[in-house]
Amino acid sequence: MGERRRVVVPDFVGEPVHVAIEAAAELGLVLVGPDPDGPSLRALTWPGLFWVTAQSPASDVTVEWGSEVEVAFIEDGESRSDVRAGAGDPVPALSRHAEPEGDPDVVTVRSSEQPDLPARARGEENRRE
Repeated sequence: MGERRRVVVPDFVGEPVHVAIEAAAELGLVLVGPDPDGPSLRALTWPGLFWVTAQSPASDVTVEWGSEVEVAFIEDGESRSDVRAGAGDPVPALSRHAEPEGDPDVVTVRSSEQPDLPARARGEENRRE
């Protein structure tokens, strides 16, 4: 009898579930959800966008072709409550992400102010006097 083909498990963490499913299939692996008796991973993650947050076995482990890789996932926009901030890690300032910096095509309107649109948005750039 021939020896079974071996496959190195890639890192699926951080990938969209639908992309990870296809990548695994191309390598001869099967991605599954946490409940082997439950619905398929595709059924659990459709419709919508879901992200792989953990996997078992870990990446770089060699397994037999056709093996299952169990993944945990979250829906896009959800946060993970089990992720801890490291001691001394910098906390990102929300103000850095709240407003665009120097983008002339982005208009910021506060409360009841009227927007001051860029010339391009008002159609004035091609206007002849």
